[in-house]
Amino acid sequence: MPAAHDRQVRTVFIHPPYDTAVLALSPYAYYRLDETSGTIAHDASGNGRDGTYKGTSGTDYLLGQTAVVPDFTYSADVFATNPGAPKVALPSMSLGSNGYTWQSDFSVALWAQPDSSQLSQAAAAVEINDYYFGQGGANGTTSTTPYMGVYPVANWPATPTTFADGKAHFLAETVHRNTSGTCDLTLYADGSAVESVTGTECSGGSHIVYSTNSGIGGRVSYDAGAGGYFGGIGGVAIFASALTAAQISDLYTGATPTPTPTPTPTP
Repeated sequence: MPAAHDRQVRTVFIHPPYDTAVLALSPYAYYRLDETSGTIAHDASGNGRDGTYKGTSGTDYLLGQTAVVPDFTYSADVFATNPGAPKVALPSMSLGSNGYTWQSDFSVALWAQPDSSQLSQAAAAVEINDYYFGQGGANGTTSTTPYMGVYPVANWPATPTTFADGKAHFLAETVHRNTSGTCDLTLYADGSAVESVTGTECSGGSHIVYSTNSGIGGRVSYDAGAGGYFGGIGGVAIFASALTAAQISDLYTGATPTPTPTPTPTP
């Protein structure tokens, strides 16, 4: 039997289920947004693509707030103040188009919860090189529905009023370029596809400047004062491929505990 001083104490870190599901897919970048201080939004993928909180704490964003991701401790609240530029600036992303050539298909997943004072919004929760999604209706109107868009092509609102209940919901978007040069976009809410566009024009956006048009909490191309989100955001996972519907579902169900069955009464 080993002596007491030979025994090793092992610390086991338990990752939240969403964390585990995200990391299993080898994300390109992953921002939990669970910081409680500082200005760095750490990239948990291990790829070193840290982001930066922009603006003033308490005015443009608040850290260490109630988590919107299941089993997380904290998330960040962002506020669509003027200007409405992203509250987390991201480094260059070699995804989608750089304005000249197509670099890579990609996907983005996150959790978002609108502030109770603004359940209806026209706001982007994230933008990657002119592709964005969040809340909004047709032609830039406010809505409780999820939507996606690509500048300067179009916006596509989905049908369900996902955010009307004021709770946190899972959103994801996949972007795939076809061999014909057109793009297919799919928007997911709580693990299910709610909007799909096939054969649309791929962005060659005039607002793209060497692949730097990426951020969380607003539209980079609307930094004059529009398009910012108002509420909690967390668990922003970015992938350098168009994930399948099954993979998107796994991200959502991985973070959603299976309901406990109702016990059957004993006769």
